[in-house]
Amino acid sequence: MLAAAEEAVGLASIIDLGIDTRTLAELSPTRAEAEAASRAGNLIASDVDDQVDPERYAALWGRWRGRERDLYSACAEFSDALLWPDVLRLGGARLELLSRLLVDAYSKLTSTEIPARVRHRKLNVVYASTEAAHVVGYSPLDPLRLPKGLADALYCFDGRSTREALKDIDERHRLRLSPAVVRKLVDFGLLEETEDSVASLHDPPSDPRMHTLSSKG
Repeated sequence: MLAAAEEAVGLASIIDLGIDTRTLAELSPTRAEAEAASRAGNLIASDVDDQVDPERYAALWGRWRGRERDLYSACAEFSDALLWPDVLRLGGARLELLSRLLVDAYSKLTSTEIPARVRHRKLNVVYASTEAAHVVGYSPLDPLRLPKGLADALYCFDGRSTREALKDIDERHRLRLSPAVVRKLVDFGLLEETEDSVASLHDPPSDPRMHTLSSKG
């Protein structure tokens, strides 16, 4: 999203500064031109010998050639005056979409609610002992340390009601998990929700053995 916002502000700033159309065309190639330029082996001499093509350079900078620093300063002044609603307007529908997706993802990340139904995912255990297991979820760089009893009980999350799974874990494994623990397992990708709805579960007293549930990242 930030890349899209940066591109929108950059284009708006050079348009506001009155960049000539020839330069704008050089800075905004068509999709076909951009794809052709990105293909492997489609290089020009300046890409290889690190030499600037004078004609190309003149076309890119236009009337700002020789005043490159002034152009950057002018663009900075333009962007500094913008508020986020201004940036959204400049970015159009694409930036609005990316912004909504970001807000939604952050809302889910910070949510304390848990899905009404979850199922366990295949565990990638990177270390195990008689007391705990280090399990990879969403990233191999951030494994989660689980008490062994909890790791052994994850199979109970099989897509049925989360309440039923928690009750089953309590009865079979003598573990009482709080919604906060379940939420963390979902956030780390060890459990996945099977429905969009969420369960409004109040935090019951959690089993003291679950206090060792921690990230190793």
